[in-house]
Amino acid sequence: MTDALLGTLALIGLGSAFILARGGRTGPQTANPWWFALSAANIILTLHVFGVLLPDTAAVGWVGVSIALVGFGLAGLRELNLWSNQILPRPGNREFLMEVVLIFTGVVTANVMAPLLPEVEQFTIIATVLIPLIMIRWASTRLKVPHEAQPEGSTRPARRRRRT
Repeated sequence: MTDALLGTLALIGLGSAFILARGGRTGPQTANPWWFALSAANIILTLHVFGVLLPDTAAVGWVGVSIALVGFGLAGLRELNLWSNQILPRPGNREFLMEVVLIFTGVVTANVMAPLLPEVEQFTIIATVLIPLIMIRWASTRLKVPHEAQPEGSTRPARRRRRT
């Protein structure tokens, strides 16, 4: 069951990377391909946890975490650029709170999973769980309908009329 959870998280992270790299519903001007670095790191870490990629070497975990940190930095710089150019709105308190809750949930989940995977370092398990959760949070920013596309004065998407 642990392997299925980690495999599902890796697939969700890869799907999130595709959404973020293409811009989702917000358009190609919001594309950020640096999120693929995080997805690659997550896949490396997941394969290491599965025992496929050098299971007896702790260095693989450190390499995966290093790739993730560099990817977070580069993706973050691109996100800052998008906010500075007002292409995307800056995250508010709700988004910050959501990210804190996801990080807390990921750390708790990884700590629960650690005894089930005694041969894997705990930081590797934490990174393997946290990366896709954070990617899901950021992919949600690309799934919203752009504010400019809504009718003027409306906060909801327009309804379609039913034909009778």
